Amino acid sequence: MRSGAPSPRSHGPWPSVPDPFCPWNEGRWRLSGDAAGAVCERAAAPAGLALSVRELGSACPGGFSLRAPASAGRVRELRPGAVAAASWAFGSQVAPWLPHGF
Repeated sequence: MRSGAPSPRSHGPWPSVPDPFCPWNEGRWRLSGDAAGAVCERAAAPAGLALSVRELGSACPGGFSLRAPASAGRVRELRPGAVAAASWAFGSQVAPWLPHGF
């Protein structure tokens, strides 16, 4: 997660993620981070977003905002402002780049 991200409220913009391929990943997750690192842990609090692992995976490297898939109906905002907060938190000023081909 991006360092200096706005601190989530107690309910947070935490995502609810279905994953039929790896069902142990399904559930609600609390994501937090600062300059020292990031933490991802299961959450009991209500989710702020509902999105698939596909959308979450595209946002994690920082090159894509969740706003476009949200406007296409592929990310559901369950709490007002959650898409903007998550887009900012995952954002990066440097585009993802892999210098090695596979």
